[in-house]
Amino acid sequence: MSYHVEVISTLEGLDNLKSRWQELCAQLPENTGFFSTYSYLRLYLEFHQPSHWIVAAIYNGDQSELLGIFPLSFFNIKSEGTLYRACKPLSTTYAAYFDFAVVSHQRRQVLAMLNLVLTEHLKCDVALLGPLHESSPLFTVLLQDMSRDQLKIIGNPDSLSEIETRGQSFDAYFRRKKSLTLPAARYEERRLRRMGEVDIRVGDHSDELAAIVLELCGRNEEQFSEINYYRQHPEWKDYLAMLACQLVPQGLAEVSTLRFNGRVIASALCFLQPGRRSLYLAAYDQKFARHSPSKVLLAHMLKQSFDEKSVFCFGTGDYQYKRDWSQSLGETRIPVIYFNDKARQGLDKDLVLAKLGRYLRLH
Repeated sequence: MSYHVEVISTLEGLDNLKSRWQELCAQLPENTGFFSTYSYLRLYLEFHQPSHWIVAAIYNGDQSELLGIFPLSFFNIKSEGTLYRACKPLSTTYAAYFDFAVVSHQRRQVLAMLNLVLTEHLKCDVALLGPLHESSPLFTVLLQDMSRDQLKIIGNPDSLSEIETRGQSFDAYFRRKKSLTLPAARYEERRLRRMGEVDIRVGDHSDELAAIVLELCGRNEEQFSEINYYRQHPEWKDYLAMLACQLVPQGLAEVSTLRFNGRVIASALCFLQPGRRSLYLAAYDQKFARHSPSKVLLAHMLKQSFDEKSVFCFGTGDYQYKRDWSQSLGETRIPVIYFNDKARQGLDKDLVLAKLGRYLRLH
């Protein structure tokens, strides 16, 4: 079977691909690739205007079927005086994990074509194709098809928290978990309701959406002091506010709020895909800390996911509040593909989990 590869590097080219890209994503069973979708990446590229990016679109020979989409960015890694050309998924700055849209019946062949394009056309020495969600079928294919000399897997164990809601009810889940988190959330909600007017919205479509998200970002920054990747960019708050305003009407993002006497005292931003709600940011007004407003709001968001029978994902990062709610810990994985022996010998000691942040925070 023959294949055709189109390498796109302009927004106009991206827009021409929109309908076929969205059709491909809609037919796939995987729902862990939000940060590799057209709707997200189009806004990302328009806002940040990064350089050195491409989208590789792989078709069958007569271009009647789009088989795979790979949004990538390129950068150089210098080691002992030698420059190596590298690539990674576009927008790792903001993403907890990726998956690429590839038809299941051609996954192995599409990945082989991608490797050919990266080496022959784009002259890559190494590819960091992650972080991937642990359920990614691409990871399995890479593991089966790549030699040990060519492939290195960097795992980040116990970094992924999520709840599989299918096959169990909300209350039954917490009874089995034997956690006091849900009873505590319900108790604090009752206390708040005795004190004043409580308004909980899982999916807030207020006209003040941008202001709510900007306030959420500010509170999150105060409550989580460590520097996350996205905080490396001074415009991250404006970017997330813009994303929410653009994606909420499309049903691809969700802003939830807990209001007390008309004032937002807890809020959260989630990204949505069919069968998956991914929590991205959450924060609360510290003046109400003793009432655990984020816990109260999260209980309602989780209940919504159980009602919809969708996965609730807390994203990556090991925080106690995630352990209080979630069922199990998983991992993300970064496949490192070396395209020549020189790159493996020169870069292997530098491409380890502790040092990857310097590359993943790049656009």
